[in-house]
Amino acid sequence: MNTSKSKGTSWETAIVNYLNDAALNARRLPPAGNVDVGDIAVDDAPWLTIEAKNARIYSFPEWIREANTEADNAGVPTGIVWAHRNGKGSPADGFVVMDGDTFRELLIRFVRLGDIPERQLAGRRRPLARPAVGDTEFRRDIREASDALDDTSDRANSYLRDDR
Repeated sequence: MNTSKSKGTSWETAIVNYLNDAALNARRLPPAGNVDVGDIAVDDAPWLTIEAKNARIYSFPEWIREANTEADNAGVPTGIVWAHRNGKGSPADGFVVMDGDTFRELLIRFVRLGDIPERQLAGRRRPLARPAVGDTEFRRDIREASDALDDTSDRANSYLRDDR
């Protein structure tokens, strides 16, 4: 195996292990020739394919086009690039790169999915705190906070007017 291919395989394996440590059921995909479907699939995110890159010089525009083509080949809407960060070894330090349309798609999916299962939050540096879509208690809390802010604003404006 040549050095470049060895580096790529090693990086793909590191990403898969990193995702599996968070119980995300990732796996390397076999090479598919001219109709490549990406390097990594995540069974818990079947709408996604990952193109892994480990290169000294970053070619993000080219890699993003490749990831999008591979997503099309795989019949999924989302293709991303997970690039090795020079001088670092962990996928946690890598760059996950996509175009704006892909990012928008991920945001839409994230917002519409509601709460993320706890098993998917394992190992995060900062836990995600987000209510389920349509959570009435959350909406009530936001309304109350907004009303309190309006009251404070009104009092401050009144104070400033009276002070003149």
